[in-house]
Amino acid sequence: MSRCLKTLYDAIKPASDAFDAACVACGYADRWDAYRRQDNGDRWPESVALACDAETKALHAYYSARDGDKGFLGSRGL
Repeated sequence: MSRCLKTLYDAIKPASDAFDAACVACGYADRWDAYRRQDNGDRWPESVALACDAETKALHAYYSARDGDKGFLGSRGL
């Protein structure tokens, strides 16, 4: 794994942990409880939404760098 990819990959865990912590701090049992409640129409507190966005951004940065613009399947001609 290149140094750039490793740096991007290493950023995912803290972002994921921060999302989990934000969920618990706002009274959810875990991230899955937060997702279920959101699916049922509850609006997330801003801290949970921002933490989720940060995790998503970290994931997308890593996978975009790893797989390119066409994504995992597209980069392989599928």
